[in-house]
Amino acid sequence: MLFNLINNTKLRRKLFIAFFTFTLIIVFVAIMSFWFYAKRDEIHEITNEIEEITTDILKLVKNENNFIEKESLQDKFFQTGISENQKRNRAILQDLRTRISKLIQNKEIQEFGVDNRLQELQKDLKEYEAAFKSFIAKTFQKGNKNFGLENELHKITTQLEEKNQVSLVVLYTLKSFEKDYLMRKDSASFTDFHNAIQEAIQSTTHTESRDLLEKYQQKFIQIATLDKELNLFKNSKDGIYQKMRESSDMAIKKIENISRIVENKVKSMRGQFQNIFVITLLIVVVVSLTFSYFLSFFITIPVTELSRAMHKAIEMNFSEDLKPARKYTNDEIGQLTDDFNLMMKRIQMQFHEIKENARLLLESNQFLQEVNKQLEDSEKRLEKLAAIKETLFNTITQDLKSPLNSLKGFLSLMQHHPDTFSQQELSAVAHDMYVAFDKISVMITSLVQWSQLQTDELDFNPNHFNLSTLIEQVIAQFSPMAESKRIKIFNHAKADFFVDADKDMINFTLRNLLSNAIKFTHEGGKVEIFVQNRGKDKYMISISDTGVGISQELLEKIFQPEIHVSMLGTKKEKGSGFGLMMCKDFIQKNGGKLYIDSELGKGTTVYFTLKKAQKNSSE
Repeated sequence: MLFNLINNTKLRRKLFIAFFTFTLIIVFVAIMSFWFYAKRDEIHEITNEIEEITTDILKLVKNENNFIEKESLQDKFFQTGISENQKRNRAILQDLRTRISKLIQNKEIQEFGVDNRLQELQKDLKEYEAAFKSFIAKTFQKGNKNFGLENELHKITTQLEEKNQVSLVVLYTLKSFEKDYLMRKDSASFTDFHNAIQEAIQSTTHTESRDLLEKYQQKFIQIATLDKELNLFKNSKDGIYQKMRESSDMAIKKIENISRIVENKVKSMRGQFQNIFVITLLIVVVVSLTFSYFLSFFITIPVTELSRAMHKAIEMNFSEDLKPARKYTNDEIGQLTDDFNLMMKRIQMQFHEIKENARLLLESNQFLQEVNKQLEDSEKRLEKLAAIKETLFNTITQDLKSPLNSLKGFLSLMQHHPDTFSQQELSAVAHDMYVAFDKISVMITSLVQWSQLQTDELDFNPNHFNLSTLIEQVIAQFSPMAESKRIKIFNHAKADFFVDADKDMINFTLRNLLSNAIKFTHEGGKVEIFVQNRGKDKYMISISDTGVGISQELLEKIFQPEIHVSMLGTKKEKGSGFGLMMCKDFIQKNGGKLYIDSELGKGTTVYFTLKKAQKNSSE
C-alpha cells in the first residue's frame, strides 16, 4: 500500500519532502552549533575575567613596591601625605570588588564551585587594602630627614650642637649610633644608641641639655617602634608589611587556584561538548543516510536505470538487440522512460542509414586528406626548388661571370692576334685558361652536389673508416698550397679514430675546411687539426687557423642559403660560396653538428662532431 502510494507520487512532492527533511536536519545541527558556540563564548569570558583579575592583583603588588622603593623616598609624599600609588591601588581594588561580585553571581562559576573561593579572595583583598593604608600612614608619620620624626631628631641634634653643653665626642657618638640604626635597623644598633644616650643623660649637668637628650631618646624610641610595626626592623617576623605580603600572596595563590579549577572544568566541559557534538553528528549522519537510501530507491534508482539504458544504447550503437529501459514509477521519470524507449525505436530504424552515410563520408575525407597532403608536399618542394633556382642563378651571375669572361678574353686574344704570342706566353695563357676552367668545373660540381643535397637526391652511403687516415690524406693533398704561403699544418690527430659516416661527404668537408683555413691565413701562419672525445658516442673535430677571422655580422649570414656569401682569400683566392653550407649539410646528414667560432683579425676555428664506430677495426 505505502509502496504503491510512493510510486504514484509526483516527483515534485518527493523532492519537496527530501529538501524539507534535510532542511530540518541542517537547522537542528545549526542550533546545536550555536548553543555550543554560546557556551564557549561564555566560558571564554569567564577565563578572560579571571586572567584580568590576576593581572590587577599583580598590579597592586607592583604599586606597593613602587611606593616602598620610590615614592617613600621623595619629599613630595611627606609634604602632602598623599600617595599616588595608594590612589591607583584604591581604584584597582574598587574595580576588583565589583568584578568579583559579578563573577560570584555567575551560574557557571557556581557550577564550577569556586564562588566560595572568590568570596575568600575578597576578604584577602580587604585585609591587604587595610594593611597597605596603615603602612602608608605609619611611613608618613616616621618621615625622613626633612619631615616627621626623623626630621625632629635632626633638629634636636642641631640644638645640642648650638648649646655646646654636651661634649662633641658624646654628641658625634650618638649621631653615629643613630645613623647605624637608620641604615641597619637591627637590635644591636638600637642597644648601642640606647646605652650611649643613657650615659650622656647621666653625665650631663645642664638641665636644658638633659631635657633635649631625653627628648632625643624619646623620638628615637618612637622611630624604632614604628620600624617594628612596619616590619622594617631586622629579623622581625610580625608587622604591617608582613601582613600586607601575606594578604597579597594569599590573593595571588587563590586566584591562581581558581584559574586552575576553571581551566580544568573548561577542559572537562570541552570534552563533554565534543562527545555530545560527535554523538549528535553520528545520529544526524545515520538518519540522513537512512533517509537518503530510502529516497534514492524511489527517485535515483529510476534515473540511474534510465542513464544505464542510455549508456548501453550508445555502447551497442543502438543495436536491434538492445532491450528497452525498465519502468519503475508512474511519475515524471516513468513518463521520461516511456519517451526514451519510443525514441530508441525510431533511432534504431534510422541508425543503419546514418552508419552507411558516415562510412561513405569517412572514405571521402580520407581521400581528401591524402590529396591535401600530396599538394602540401608538392608546394614545399616547389618552394625549395625555387629557392635553389634563385641561389643557382645568383651564383652563376656573380661567380661564373668572372672566370667565363677570363676565358672569353683569352680566346679573343688568340683569335685576333695569334702571331703576337710566343711559345712561353701561349703556355702561360693556356695555364691561366686551365685555372679558370678548373674554377668553373669546381663551382659547377659544387652547385650540382648542393642542389642534389637540397632535393634529397644525393646518395648517402655511410661506412666504417679510420678518420685519422683520411685527415692525413687531405693534409697531403693541400700541403703544396700551404707551402706556397709558408703556412704550417699541425696534425694532432695521430691516434686511430674510427667513425661510421659517408666517407665522400667527410672527405669533402675536410678538404673544404682545410682549403678555407689555408686560403684565409696570411703567409707564415699556422693551421691546427684536433680530434677529441665528445661524450661516449661522438668525436669532436676542430680545424683552427690564425687567419683574418670572420665578423659577427657575416657569421649570422654564412649558413643562410638565400644569402650567397663569397670572400676572397689573403692572396685573392676565390671560392664558390657554397662550401661551408655543404659542409654543414653533410655533417648534419651524418648525425653531427657544425659550428664556427671566429674573431675578426685573430683567426677562425670550425668544429664538427661525428658518431664513433661501433667496432674499432680498419676499413
